[in-house]
Amino acid sequence: GASAGVMLGGLVLHPELFDPADPFAGTYERCASTTALCAAMEPIVPGLTGRDIFQRLGEPAVKAVVDAWLDQVAAGLCTLIHAYNVPCAVLGGGVMEQPYAIEGAAQRVYERLIPGFRGVKVVGAKLGNMAGRRWGWCLLLRASRKLRNRGGAELVSNTEGGVEGNR
Repeated sequence: GASAGVMLGGLVLHPELFDPADPFAGTYERCASTTALCAAMEPIVPGLTGRDIFQRLGEPAVKAVVDAWLDQVAAGLCTLIHAYNVPCAVLGGGVMEQPYAIEGAAQRVYERLIPGFRGVKVVGAKLGNMAGRRWGWCLLLRASRKLRNRGGAELVSNTEGGVEGNR
């Protein structure tokens, strides 16, 4: 769908996994998302959520899966940092609120960055898992102001759960 920023889910981490029938094979979405973490954990401890997984880090098999997943997260971040030359990478979402996740991702990124990029900061989003919802409210307010400035339109919910102008 439409994105206000950069669509990262399609970033290819593993071209060797290319499959014409699966556009996400080998991508960041398939290898480094929380969904990917849960899928990798399924054969070891079925039915865990991302937060459940981090509560069981004391179990060596669970920690090994998390560490392998953090390697994938770091690989994608290094690609983006090197391509866009950003001073800071902000990681959000519920799993990235876990200290082991954000610290593990940051450590792996620093280890893999080429020397000229080692000053890049990797930090957790201050709003954590609420960042997306708050950004949605910001967009709603921005749209509301634009509509109001065009003649007093009001916002109403559409059937797909989004918001649109109604005159």
